[in-house]
Amino acid sequence: PILRSIKARGINCCVVDRNPNCACKYYADLFLNISTFDYDCIIEQLKKSKIKDDVVILFAYTSLMQAQFSASRISEKLNIPGWSESILKFAWDKIAFKNLCRKIGILTPESIISNNIDEIKHFIRKKGRVVYKPRIGGVGSESIHFIHSSTNFNPLICKDESFFLEEYLGGELYSLDGLIVDHKIIFKVLSKKIMRSDSRKIAGFISCLTKCNHLTIQAEKLIKAMRLNNTFFSFDIILHNDSFYFIDFGLLLDCEIDRLLAYAGIDVFGLFIDYILKLAPVEKLRFNRKVAMAFLYPYRDGIIKKLPNAKDIISGPDIWIEFKKCENDKCEQKGVVSDKIGNIIKESICWKDLQKIANQFEEKIIIE
Repeated sequence: PILRSIKARGINCCVVDRNPNCACKYYADLFLNISTFDYDCIIEQLKKSKIKDDVVILFAYTSLMQAQFSASRISEKLNIPGWSESILKFAWDKIAFKNLCRKIGILTPESIISNNIDEIKHFIRKKGRVVYKPRIGGVGSESIHFIHSSTNFNPLICKDESFFLEEYLGGELYSLDGLIVDHKIIFKVLSKKIMRSDSRKIAGFISCLTKCNHLTIQAEKLIKAMRLNNTFFSFDIILHNDSFYFIDFGLLLDCEIDRLLAYAGIDVFGLFIDYILKLAPVEKLRFNRKVAMAFLYPYRDGIIKKLPNAKDIISGPDIWIEFKKCENDKCEQKGVVSDKIGNIIKESICWKDLQKIANQFEEKIIIE
């Protein structure tokens, strides 16, 4: 999607990836087969390619902490807009983000970092159920575990100060995503996350047209406190007992939200490019459409031998099917959202109907 937005504006693009066969390689004007973590090597190759001084914008389309840090260093060296290290701290240090929320009066689940076994057991007994989370980093639901009682608590985790315990709050899970440029929120979209009952995987999203005003006010307080500007953003929020709790923050749109917006005719990456390069005035957009998106997952580990044809399963207009993997690609069931094979997007449809269509697609995917 980023490359399409770039090419539509007649701009040349350099792609960096350590995978020599990455899909975007074939759409780039220049491909650098380098790890995105190695910012010194990337800058050196830009010099050798004689384009270092011509780079005007950088996209880090990655959820990996090291790659985002690398992007921050590269943008600083090239003197182009980018993320500051202070912003990265709030995105990656969950305790720093939680402390900021508390400081400005925004609810966040109670947590504890301690080496005292008795103190930890007391916290678990008090809360009944807690979540074991990495303090720094973490992508999707990786490395997150539930502790249901003090009796199944492993004392060895006390020695690992890179993790913390957070109270478990049941309730509805939301994502508030948007783009901020020139200290103004250009667009925002609130979506409800639907979880699969058999795992921690996200089944999909449904855009919400209510509750947004109150959450926007809280998000604006956080954006101002973090001095966030010229970037996308995403807040994970839980609605628990009629109160909203902010649990996480990221510098990218949540998983596939850009595709949900593209379905609604919003080119999110194009908006950002237009602003940075002053190609067109950027005006605030109002998103007020009910759109649902369901993810497609593999039913087993293996190699994808055949992807179904949409015409064989569905009929009717205004439905998008996008595959993120191709035939002969490897797929795995790790129990996280990165397992997904693709997604289906439809407007004004109830979730059960869309999930039924998604299930039909998954059954038609041949994996060996």
